[in-house]
Amino acid sequence: MFNRNIQLIIVIASCVLTLISTDILLPSMPQIAHYFAVPPSDVKMLISIFMTGQFATVLFWGVIADQLGRSRTLLIGMLIFFIGSVLSVIAPTINLLLACRFIQGAGAVVVPVAGWALIQDLFPKDDGARIMSWVGTLTAVIPLFAPAIGGKIDVLYGWHTNLYCITVFSAFVCVTMMCSPKQQTAPNAVIPTLKERMGIYSRIMKNKTFVSYIALFGLLNCGEWCFLTMAPFYYAHKQIAADQMGLLLMLTSMGFVFGSLLASHLFKRIGIDKTINTGIQLAIISSLLLITGEYMQWNGHQIYNAVGIGIYILSSALLWGGTTSRALQCFDDYRGSASAIRSLILLCFAAFGTYSGRLVSHEKIYHVGFFLFFMALSALIVFHNKELKGERLEVDAVF
Repeated sequence: MFNRNIQLIIVIASCVLTLISTDILLPSMPQIAHYFAVPPSDVKMLISIFMTGQFATVLFWGVIADQLGRSRTLLIGMLIFFIGSVLSVIAPTINLLLACRFIQGAGAVVVPVAGWALIQDLFPKDDGARIMSWVGTLTAVIPLFAPAIGGKIDVLYGWHTNLYCITVFSAFVCVTMMCSPKQQTAPNAVIPTLKERMGIYSRIMKNKTFVSYIALFGLLNCGEWCFLTMAPFYYAHKQIAADQMGLLLMLTSMGFVFGSLLASHLFKRIGIDKTINTGIQLAIISSLLLITGEYMQWNGHQIYNAVGIGIYILSSALLWGGTTSRALQCFDDYRGSASAIRSLILLCFAAFGTYSGRLVSHEKIYHVGFFLFFMALSALIVFHNKELKGERLEVDAVF
């Protein structure tokens, strides 16, 4: 039990580290552009190049996780993240800093691949859903303060200090992992060939229950990214000051915290599937509130929109732990590969949401409201598909 809790804490720390490594740099982007004498568009790539590193290596980590075990894979990934962090401190040009961010992203994606699979190994069946909701709460609360802390550090000590903080934190996580007892998950004895590996990924993608559970959260998460991408421009159009904008975004993000806390209680009271259904219905209601508020001009005070989006994010939090756990339960022998496919699918949803956020108008909330409604309605259709519902009932019967 003690070893299991240590492993859980390590996964949480790794997740927090990879999340704040981007958020802590957000207030420093203008200073980074000035330091390297480059346009803001180049500095914005610090975010996209991180995601590119994740895209490029996510399936690779699935293979490694199944062959070496989840704990060892997590350590290797965090060591790569640490190397990228060290190099970022001494990067003399923006191009080298971008390369370091790619390395960080390549290592960071090991957390949702090996980390979530490790949690499901440590806490089998639906216990994993309860633990993942609790983990989701912790990993949502701490990064909320990263931009504020990063901005304060920037003012007091300069933006390079944030890079040092990330490096020190990653070193601490790596040392802790190397000194801690390892979770005993038996790696696969036979190493599949490339053709067999592609066959494994193909079987995972063809599992409708697996894909449907991932898509449920992915659709709502896509809506979140759409809003978060256009939100700064929308608030700027409404002449909201930067400090007030930060508070509104923090209020919005708090929805995930409350949703994660609520999910763990709902799992016990009404079960996972009913909790998922409740979250989807809540997302539909919140998106309609945004559209209605724009039409009725109730959103003169931006707190209305912040709360509305916060409720939508709360609804996605109700889905996160349950859908992740149920999806990974579909595969015992190749859970690392399944977790990699899950991460890849969610990255695609996030990328589509970000791209959509760049296209929608930032003058009014109408377009985002309808986009959120469409995503939530699509999730409801997926959840109530007769064939997929039957497969979910079969999974429930097993457990």
